[in-house]
Amino acid sequence: ENSLDALTDKTRTELAWLRREGFRIAVDDFGSGYSSMNALTEFSFDIVKVDRSLIRDNPGSARTIVVSHLIDMFRALKVDVVLEGDETEQTVRWLAGCPDLNAQGFYFGRPMWPEDVVRRLEQHGDAALAASPGRSARPVPE
Repeated sequence: ENSLDALTDKTRTELAWLRREGFRIAVDDFGSGYSSMNALTEFSFDIVKVDRSLIRDNPGSARTIVVSHLIDMFRALKVDVVLEGDETEQTVRWLAGCPDLNAQGFYFGRPMWPEDVVRRLEQHGDAALAASPGRSARPVPE
């Protein structure tokens, strides 16, 4: 996010080429700095990862109200949203009320190597996957 305002024409051209080639472009840590709405309208991206600092409060707080409106804005722009820092059951329950979101955080597990992910899926099946509104959210033993 902090580098959106500094994108050069060359970088924009290269990112547009990558998108045409089928790559998806993501903005990481949105909300961690001073976001420029102008930069978001001039830069084509497919995914926005909302910084964990915006979701750390209780539902109903000023931050979560802002996040709710950000989610609506990004959906209107047809951008996939990932909320980072999902670490508590309360946060996961709040996210369950926001369909079509992606969640990332220690609640679902610590970062791991690809072979460990495969082993976890083999051992725990669907229970190793992040919860959706239709499934209960519960961490799987590592």
